[in-house]
Amino acid sequence: MDLPKTISLLHRKMNKELNDRLMKIGLSNAQSRLLKLLYNNREMTQAELCNELEMDKSTVAKALARMEGNDLITKKVNPDDTRSFLVYPTDKAVEMIPKTREVISGWTKDVTSGLTEEEMETFNELIHKVAERAAIICGN
Repeated sequence: MDLPKTISLLHRKMNKELNDRLMKIGLSNAQSRLLKLLYNNREMTQAELCNELEMDKSTVAKALARMEGNDLITKKVNPDDTRSFLVYPTDKAVEMIPKTREVISGWTKDVTSGLTEEEMETFNELIHKVAERAAIICGN
């Protein structure tokens, strides 16, 4: 078994399929992740978004610019640090959250449809263990 190859394949296929499905509602997978995080936190700086999602600054900046152009986010000067902005989801973005959840849940159900309930529980436990160990190794 080639674990890195398998994980890479799953990641690439997941991103492609989620992008295809989410584009039907006007979002990319990265944008949906940003929206979910903003929805859960109500406001965040760009640096916090980068750190939380482990994405580089330029990727987040480009996604936020597109999202701002599509009226999904607003930015306001951070009163605690006027060199940065606080990012907020708009009402339009909040209304999209249930649909993004439905799309992601649908993909998850589709990709795991060949697993029994017991296999799914085992898979979830194991993938979380491996991800936690990877985070420890990487110092995160």
